[in-house]
Amino acid sequence: MFSNNSLRISLKIRLVSIYSLLFIVSCSLIFVVASYRIYLEMNRLVDVEAQRISRNMREVYELSLQPPAAEPVIPGAESIRNYPASDLEILQKRFPGMELLTAREENGVIAGNGGVPQKYYTASIFYQDKYYTCRVRSDGSVYSKLVKEPSHLMELRRQLKLQLKPVKPDPLKNLKRRFSELIRSRGHEGFLIVIRDRSTGKTVLSAGGNLQIHDKVLSGNFPEETAFEVGNFRYFKSEIPGLGQLFIGRSIRNRDRLVRQCMVIFFGVLFSVTGAGVAVAWIIARRFIHGIRQTTLAMKNISDGDYSYRIAEIPYTDEEIVTLMETFNDMNERTENLLNEIKMMSDNVAHDLRTPLTRISGTVELLLHDRELNEEVRNVCISVLEETLRLKALVNTVMDISRTTAHPDALSKEKLNLSRLIRNFGDFMQPGFEEKGLSLDLLLPEEEIIIEADKTMFQRMLANLVENALKFTKEGGVTIAVSKDNKSIKLSVEDSGCGIEEKDLPHIFDRFYRADASRHLSGNGLGLALVKAVALAHKWQLDVTSVTGKGTTFSITINHDDPTGG
Repeated sequence: MFSNNSLRISLKIRLVSIYSLLFIVSCSLIFVVASYRIYLEMNRLVDVEAQRISRNMREVYELSLQPPAAEPVIPGAESIRNYPASDLEILQKRFPGMELLTAREENGVIAGNGGVPQKYYTASIFYQDKYYTCRVRSDGSVYSKLVKEPSHLMELRRQLKLQLKPVKPDPLKNLKRRFSELIRSRGHEGFLIVIRDRSTGKTVLSAGGNLQIHDKVLSGNFPEETAFEVGNFRYFKSEIPGLGQLFIGRSIRNRDRLVRQCMVIFFGVLFSVTGAGVAVAWIIARRFIHGIRQTTLAMKNISDGDYSYRIAEIPYTDEEIVTLMETFNDMNERTENLLNEIKMMSDNVAHDLRTPLTRISGTVELLLHDRELNEEVRNVCISVLEETLRLKALVNTVMDISRTTAHPDALSKEKLNLSRLIRNFGDFMQPGFEEKGLSLDLLLPEEEIIIEADKTMFQRMLANLVENALKFTKEGGVTIAVSKDNKSIKLSVEDSGCGIEEKDLPHIFDRFYRADASRHLSGNGLGLALVKAVALAHKWQLDVTSVTGKGTTFSITINHDDPTGG
């Protein structure tokens, strides 16, 4: 069985491809998982922040609904505003950086004014971490007294005690301020916060984003306390009891941009690392496959008949490769020894049979010269002589194959006119073709082609090819063609016979091999073996192509640079 060459893929390419595929798939899975985790984490952070803002809005609104205890009002504040500017200037000169706390208007006598009753102001000030009571005299001097006694401190506290002034609560005021803070920190384009009245659908408060773009989302029916995405925004919807529905939207462009950046970085790293990995895998696979290639080359040489080929150098440290090569060399050496023994035995048998066969044929020929020989005995002698001569021809052919294979340098090479040689051979074979009703066509170039070869062996090679074609062709004919180009001369013998089955093609040049289609015909299975031996001895290339039922073509290529070529 022959495998389909079109489906063959180099093991090195397979190893590199499998490595690359596994690496890309594993990295892609890691990237998908990591990207999905980043995607979920960013969404979680956005949702957590939206929930926090929602809680904050509810707290701000609820606190806004509770009115403050009072607005602090200091008693006598109006008196502080009415305090004489001249007295305030005198106090500030006397107590630089002082703070006026209280001032009350009184009538009475001030010490140092001659006991004359008059209108004056008593001021309480804070100066250098101490409290003082001060009065400005009419002459511009200042009367001051440090407040130390507990009774005086309690009075000061009473004067500074706050009073409550009811204030009407404004629940949306703090929400507006909070909305403004959020927009300042997050920007108008990438952030949206809206409060809508559930019953009327009107917007109570809004900030950021174009409401017309988000109107379909804001008016849509989405579950509360959930996050959802529409377009380039991710929204969070909640409820502020007593006020309306709260929508918080954040742009997801940054998230998508980050994911795209991760993809660019991933594919950049993936292709770079994959390229480097492929290069490393190629080097490793090449080192591994190189030993197998050497072994394959050796096997090819053996399949071509060179059993003497060995893998000379084994420069590897890999145990498996070294073991394979050494085992192959041992196997090939044993095979060569066995074949040599078989050939030697065949040659010895053929050599030993030649002499007795010659004697037998000679003896039978002498008997046939006797005219008084019985007719029945004469027929037996003729039959014995024919078989002896056939056996002798077989022995001679075996000897010729062995001698040609073992001693190619012993051929008697000479310059031959290939065109003339084939024409003469065609004339010689023409009667045999006419007898079977077949045609013999010669396709020869006009110019004369000269080759250097052993004439006898070349004629036997050509005769075997043509006789073999004649034997297996029942209709049509045989064509002998010669062509020449700048590099080689090609001789081909093509027939329209039964063809050779594919399973028989590798063995047709073996000694004594006969295909099933030829077993009913005469022959000994040595003709094509001799053709191969002659071609190899001349260093010519021998090829065969065959289609069952359509015919066979044998081709011999003679290179110009070959010393045997013309």
